[in-house]
Amino acid sequence: MNQYYYLDNNNQQVGPFSVEQLRTQPITPDTLVWMQGMTNWTRAADVPEIRPYFGSAPTAPPTGQPYGMPPTAAYPQVGPAPQNFGGYPGGVMPKTWLVESILVTLFCCLPLGIVGIINASRVESRYRIGDLAGAQQASLEAGRWTKYGLLASLVIIGIYFLLFMLGIAGAIFSS
Repeated sequence: MNQYYYLDNNNQQVGPFSVEQLRTQPITPDTLVWMQGMTNWTRAADVPEIRPYFGSAPTAPPTGQPYGMPPTAAYPQVGPAPQNFGGYPGGVMPKTWLVESILVTLFCCLPLGIVGIINASRVESRYRIGDLAGAQQASLEAGRWTKYGLLASLVIIGIYFLLFMLGIAGAIFSS
């Protein structure tokens, strides 16, 4: 039994669902769906197994690939399943910086770490919808904010240490 995923209005992956379960989901003929064996997200109306749920009207052929992906053959395709689910064919998911961002948030710089976490969460979601350029940009932003947070924490620790030493020196020389 085929298991389908679809992208909701926020381009977030939802699923898996069987074809029967998809009937209860808020999908339209233009909703992008994917299942194991497909190389790209495809309009629901262009998937033969799902098309009957939208009526018998013929659908137009796909007009383009979503999110700037290179043109590929339309569903169904023969061949192995993509190694990177939903990702850019042949592309590797960029580093997310999620762990580093969380550590920076916990140990020092809450605002900078939160910005890093937000960008880190975008890396995987962009990659899963096939937006490799967006995933790389989000990875760069996550890395940048995480490094800013780490640098800020080092500066704060240095200032704290300097003030601590000045306090000790002041106590020694005043007595």
